[in-house]
Amino acid sequence: MDLNLSKDEKKFLIYIVRKTIADKLKIDYEEKNLKLDHTSIDNKLLGNFVTLHIKNNLRGCIGYIKGIKPFIEQLKEVSIQSAFHDPRFPPLSKDEFNDIKIEITILSPFQEIKDLYDFIIGEDGLYLQYKFYSGLFLPQVATEQGWNKQQFLENLTYKAGLYPEILKNKEIKLFKFKGYIISEDNI
Repeated sequence: MDLNLSKDEKKFLIYIVRKTIADKLKIDYEEKNLKLDHTSIDNKLLGNFVTLHIKNNLRGCIGYIKGIKPFIEQLKEVSIQSAFHDPRFPPLSKDEFNDIKIEITILSPFQEIKDLYDFIIGEDGLYLQYKFYSGLFLPQVATEQGWNKQQFLENLTYKAGLYPEILKNKEIKLFKFKGYIISEDNI
């Protein structure tokens, strides 16, 4: 998935995340030399996730699997959720603010797959759905964890609150998607 965002647009989106978190923490934060106040995707409805790391360790990751609000509005919301409401971590503190590294993942539309192995490690994210259970991994997760396809699928079942044997059940639905990744370290 290529959105053809300019370097300035990517910097602006990272700025939106950092500024939103700073405002919630009541920290003064402004970006000098910022050239934009909008992007070409302002009003698009796209799924997006905000991932926060501190010293290469996950510190928060929350998002929407599809766009339900204008992109910037939704980006601000998931920034707050990732920093302060990821149930795996305590809320981000003022002391941690300068240490966070921000990554935004913009999701392509989902494509249902029938063959469990019809995806590419490092390129495709996966979304599993079974009755009221669901789990999602962004494309970069398998690479970061060093997982092969089988490990990716098994860990996805655990994330959904299920177990690997469920993969044999014909009622599960599996979707793949691409992620357009904007990383603070690679702009």
